[in-house]
Amino acid sequence: MGDRIRMHLEVMDGVRHGPSVEKRLAIVVQQLASHGRTTTVKGCSDPKNRGWRRTPLGGQGGMHYYLWWTPQDSPQAKSVSGLPRHAILLRAVRHHDDHSELKAGDLDKYCPLSARDVADDSGGTLRSPWTDRQQAFHRDNSPVRVVRGYPGSGKTMALWRAVESRTGRTLYLTWSSTLTEEARSRFRAFVPADASVEAMQFRVFIGSLRGIDVPHVTLKQSLGKLENAFEWWKISSHLGPWNDNLDAMHGEMRAVLLGRAVPGFMDCIDSGRRLADQAYLDTTQAG
Repeated sequence: MGDRIRMHLEVMDGVRHGPSVEKRLAIVVQQLASHGRTTTVKGCSDPKNRGWRRTPLGGQGGMHYYLWWTPQDSPQAKSVSGLPRHAILLRAVRHHDDHSELKAGDLDKYCPLSARDVADDSGGTLRSPWTDRQQAFHRDNSPVRVVRGYPGSGKTMALWRAVESRTGRTLYLTWSSTLTEEARSRFRAFVPADASVEAMQFRVFIGSLRGIDVPHVTLKQSLGKLENAFEWWKISSHLGPWNDNLDAMHGEMRAVLLGRAVPGFMDCIDSGRRLADQAYLDTTQAG
């Protein structure tokens, strides 16, 4: 990550609006450090502020505060001399109604943030964004851990942080090519120099093990195959509570098949029953 993130001194003055804003700022800065962007961003329509990007930080009862930032090649950043390539300027935290003209200012008003500054759990430069349960998860040394949560609750961030806490070599598997690339960007920024992480898409990993090219099947295509099979066997109307929830049933079946592929993982779910390795391969080939 180097000195990619440069934070203006006024940013910390602007986060004194409560711990939720400070925590959200830490998450947003991690996104910028690893991906060069944030998941939610707005531009500025006013010509005087064109080039600034605004990312919501929340606030009491709504999105009251925004981080104003800009990449190194934007019109606003071009007025700042001495910026390293690919740098990102964090200029200010402002109320959503504040659209007054904002200048980038001089480089000596910005503080470079290291990877440790951005990811530190101890509440150093930025307030730690992690909950107590997330911290316990990524500090746990158990060989098998399971993280559960609602969409948007921070499961992926907790997994990434747990990976970054490991030493030696780590293999990180995920389902989509998009998530694989996002994980690689994150790990390039935050994995320590004495560790290495290989992020791979699951089907690519299986293909490399078996020496074959595993074709890509989208979730929609996979669901379509399931629906066709049910039609063939004429059981579509005999699925009980699953009759109108084939997509949910499809997700459950995928989870069970994946669980049976991992030795010992299904013990707590399945009373120890597990397909033999060859039987599992036969099942996946047939599908």
